[in-house]
Amino acid sequence: MLTARAISSIEWLFEKSIHDNSVFSPTDRCVVTSLSEKAPAIDDDKHLVLINISSYAFRIVALFSFNNNAATAAHFSKISHNTDKTLCDQLLLDTYSELVNLICGAVNQRLRNEFRHVALSTPFVLAISCVQYISMLNFSMTRSINVVINESVDFNVIVGVCVDNNTVLDFDIDRAEQQDISCGEIELF
Repeated sequence: MLTARAISSIEWLFEKSIHDNSVFSPTDRCVVTSLSEKAPAIDDDKHLVLINISSYAFRIVALFSFNNNAATAAHFSKISHNTDKTLCDQLLLDTYSELVNLICGAVNQRLRNEFRHVALSTPFVLAISCVQYISMLNFSMTRSINVVINESVDFNVIVGVCVDNNTVLDFDIDRAEQQDISCGEIELF
């Protein structure tokens, strides 16, 4: 069972991370909207990327669906600092996977403040037909998020949380802005 505090924390973590990692410049406008629990319709002209965040207490499955259009490819080409403005095929899927990794990596990092053991899988691309089986995962909670960037690029995220029936998941994320933590620096004494 998930408490209201845990649900609110998970929703906030994803919305914040999407906001922080989906724009290229400070002038980009990113609108993140939580939809009803019902998953958005996913048509045949989308790419699916899935990633898991797991601990002993829960598993979060995040399924990202990206539109297969020129505006989406061009925007994420800028984010990935790719000099080729027209991403295609495997390079485009790699770019989507890297964005998913950035978003969920930030969520995973913040969850480490609450849970000692939290792990992030590598993102993987699924066939569009897999989305029809998502209900088989028996999520304790499902949320759908729609993201629109500069009114021309949009993608959807389905966030599902699995918790054992005998477990109560209750936590509250500190929503205060954290200072950037330097990584990889060597400190000499």
